Amino acid sequence: MTTVTQVLAFSGVIAIGAMSPGPDFAVVVRRAALDGRASGVAAATGVASGVFLWSVPAAAGPPPR
Repeated sequence: MTTVTQVLAFSGVIAIGAMSPGPDFAVVVRRAALDGRASGVAAATGVASGVFLWSVPAAAGPPPR
């Protein structure tokens, strides 16, 4: 069973990972610089959706046996 402490710790790790610059950051900056703010926001929304989609199963853990 997952405790509140574990959920908070996992959320903190995900937040730190999402804030650190990397390829996603470069894509968002490039889109915003070349195509404008709306394109940058769209790229950031896509990145955030992707992070959410992989973090939910990661938080859920392996399927029960």
